[in-house]
Amino acid sequence: MKNTPLESIVKFVEGTLSVDEFVDVLYYDEDLERLLSEEDDLPYIVKSYGSLYLFLLEQDIGNDLGGWLNSVETLARYLERKGIKYTKSNDSYKIFDISLKVVPRWANVPDSYMKKLLELAGDRHGKELEEFLKNEIRRRFKCLKGRPRWLQEANWIFRENEPLLFVGQLDITAVRHDVARLYVFMDERNGEFAWVEQAM
Repeated sequence: MKNTPLESIVKFVEGTLSVDEFVDVLYYDEDLERLLSEEDDLPYIVKSYGSLYLFLLEQDIGNDLGGWLNSVETLARYLERKGIKYTKSNDSYKIFDISLKVVPRWANVPDSYMKKLLELAGDRHGKELEEFLKNEIRRRFKCLKGRPRWLQEANWIFRENEPLLFVGQLDITAVRHDVARLYVFMDERNGEFAWVEQAM
């Protein structure tokens, strides 16, 4: 049975509706879009986006841990203003904190992937957990030669929630107006290539 828009918000804040599931609802549930677009009791920072709905779209919840945390906090305050009871999950804080400690600058680890690694970690805690996660990230984010030297924030390409092999980077400044690089990745399962471009 389909959740009502408010049920989806509560479950997302409580951590019982996954990030991917909430993103689907956010994009495809017209009732949720209408509810969040019509809300006018908004903090100033949210109002600057035009609506609560547009604010959430801009957060890139599925890929950015900071955006996920912002969304959970904003929706929790929304529920409080409406007088709706909930029990907020601390998962977003835990994942955000551990990510700051273990994710290197050359990689980006979406929350869904970090959750997967945390499940694999089992009962490990503290330094043992941190060391396990660092090793898993180094092992799973494979490079043909060297690691990417990003011009902007890390933007590793994933397919089916798995990081692709980093093949290498090309300086394409000569064909662009700015300093630019092309970062090439390969899906080892089917040999297909994918790439992302950055400029500064």
